[in-house]
Amino acid sequence: MTKVRLVFIGLLILIGAKMQAQSITYFEPENRKGQCYVYWGWNLDAYAKSDIHFSGADYDFTLDNVAALDR
Repeated sequence: MTKVRLVFIGLLILIGAKMQAQSITYFEPENRKGQCYVYWGWNLDAYAKSDIHFSGADYDFTLDNVAALDR
């Protein structure tokens, strides 16, 4: 059992040492031809239910438990 754990930990260390978050190569403007940058994603927000009160010369009302959406 300890031999299996040791091999597993060794593999994790080797895999972790090989991974890099960013490339260190720098591109000159002439080397960028044919390359493309794509970004996709969004942020999600959460909103609590709240009351909205409107008042004016001819009106006075409240919207109860209004829920907002982030999309």
